[in-house]
Amino acid sequence: MFLNINSEDDIMQLRSDSNVEAVYRVIRSQDGDIHVLTDDILVKVNSGERIESVFSQLNIPYISKSPIDGLEDVFLVRVPSSDKALDIVNRLMSSNLVVYAEPDFIRFTDAPAANTTVDNYSPQQWAIKNTFTGFDVNALLAWRISKGKDIKVAVIDEGVDLNHPDLKANLLPGYDTTNWGSPGQNGDAAPNDSHGTACAGVIAAVENNIGMTGIAPQCKVIPVRIATGDTIDGKKKWKSTSSSTANGIIKAYKDGAADVLSCSFGQTPPGAVSATVKDAIASATTKGRNGRGSIVVFSTGNDTMSRVNPYCLLDEVISAGAINLNGSRPDFSNYGNGLKVVAPGSSIYTTDISGITGSSSGDYCYFGGTSASCPYVAGIAALLLSVKPDALASSVASWIYTSCRKLPAYQYSVRDNNGTWNNETGYGLVDAYEAIIASKPFTMIVPDLLCECETHTFSLSGSTDRCDSIVWDLYSGGEIISGAGTNSVEVRISDAPGYSVPFTASVYYGDRAVTVEEWIHAGIPETYDIIGADEATEWEYMHVEAIMEGATSYTWELLQGKCGIWAYDNKADLMPYDTNHVIISVTGYNRCGSWNEWISFTPDHRTSNRNSRQAGAKSVIIYNLSYKQIYSHKNLIAPFDINTVNLPSGFYIIEYQLENGIITREKVYVP
Repeated sequence: MFLNINSEDDIMQLRSDSNVEAVYRVIRSQDGDIHVLTDDILVKVNSGERIESVFSQLNIPYISKSPIDGLEDVFLVRVPSSDKALDIVNRLMSSNLVVYAEPDFIRFTDAPAANTTVDNYSPQQWAIKNTFTGFDVNALLAWRISKGKDIKVAVIDEGVDLNHPDLKANLLPGYDTTNWGSPGQNGDAAPNDSHGTACAGVIAAVENNIGMTGIAPQCKVIPVRIATGDTIDGKKKWKSTSSSTANGIIKAYKDGAADVLSCSFGQTPPGAVSATVKDAIASATTKGRNGRGSIVVFSTGNDTMSRVNPYCLLDEVISAGAINLNGSRPDFSNYGNGLKVVAPGSSIYTTDISGITGSSSGDYCYFGGTSASCPYVAGIAALLLSVKPDALASSVASWIYTSCRKLPAYQYSVRDNNGTWNNETGYGLVDAYEAIIASKPFTMIVPDLLCECETHTFSLSGSTDRCDSIVWDLYSGGEIISGAGTNSVEVRISDAPGYSVPFTASVYYGDRAVTVEEWIHAGIPETYDIIGADEATEWEYMHVEAIMEGATSYTWELLQGKCGIWAYDNKADLMPYDTNHVIISVTGYNRCGSWNEWISFTPDHRTSNRNSRQAGAKSVIIYNLSYKQIYSHKNLIAPFDINTVNLPSGFYIIEYQLENGIITREKVYVP
């Protein structure tokens, strides 16, 4: 109950009443949101600090503390009185012991708005197939490649109707982080809290020939209740806390192993954004999916403003604004800096709380706002991950951005790495099919080498069972002997020319083709070049490399002249001993055969005296190639002459210590 009380005596009287559990002060922001100041605060201590030590050093009492699981150094701390919570937060922030401290307000914010206006000419689910203007998410073509199988999408909201006939087959056990009573178990929604159920329907309503179908109908939804509905002054408000929101995000990606998080909620003004929630988002996008990052999608908001939901300003978040059936931004859809993409958000036919009659009959309603756009984008992310399960979160975002359809009513004049951008529609309208194509959904599985008269199997990974046809295009030396028109063909190699040859498969969906190409080496190795032997000088090292395509092993052989060879694979260090002409044979091998090339050079004469070394050396040590010391001399007063040591012919390592203390080593040959 909210009461307007100005008397401290009245407050004390309420607190002393045995029928009253707690009395908290209320702050109302300029935009009308209500923040209830509780006796809980959120604190992130500096790395290496202990929470107990921080409060002890500042002489601040507390009742209990508990870590926020999944966030490093973040704690929920209960203080003796909510009246002192702001003062304690300010004292902590004024110290150098914490990263941040903030009240864990119970917030009563406007419930995520929904545009429930139904256009008389709007068919059901125009977002899936828009037969009037064509502005849809291109789902029907995308479904021929992916329907989101094996992907988990968490709906971070006010819960989901767990018994809805069009949802329950796709629902996984969920979470309730509000601790505000029944319902809530497994993310269940209260009878009047329909927002999360509508979002879940957009994502994953089941293909069962009743009601409607989600954008990713084979994915699974994890319901996460972070808020509940409450009515204040006759208007529905969302009741939530920073800790319930942060815990919901962490539960989703950590305990539920969610691949995608759909977040159709926001926070205004920007200054009210919780540092703890931002920490939780960062944790999900970096640690989720075993370090590849969970995909986090937020709605931009429905405030008719040129300013997006502050969470959309985070680089790692995919932000979604709305368009209507005509491909235009509705007035309610927030836009501006931070907007990434737009998706259908007006008159969206979706699931409602079972037994509640909305704008349609039965268990369905028309829903809208950017709250509807967000789950469409989250569902498209699920389609992508179903064909690319190991993709990084950043890659998924890039595929979505770069494949967007540019809307004709808007100019896309701002360019960055993801293409062109517009202030009102971001990179444009999301396109499920083009995003999947951008991800390169098929991979050709091929042998690593082809030899003449061999037979090999070439195949495509990925689901091709709903394509219209598959056309293989082989180079002239390959012949399909079985499997033509399927995703796996048997090929006979009649000619292996000794270089790489192309194999192409085109997967057709109507008049659209997804083309996969691989180049494979066919035949014996082939030398393109041997580099590094252009200039040779006696008694000096040079490094050479044989660029030989298709070789798996190599041999190096001195055919003429005097030259040391230290070979490793296709590379070698060479040292000619004199100025006579040198010829070296390099042979590359694979199971098809071998290819031989020659290195030919005449070394230049070395002008410096190889026997008089390192003037200014203070000491010298000589080792053999096993690094066994065989000679040393300290306190040199003249340049060292290697000939005075009477060493047998061979290679040695000489180590000098110069007068400035620097130690140098070099390999030499004694003839």
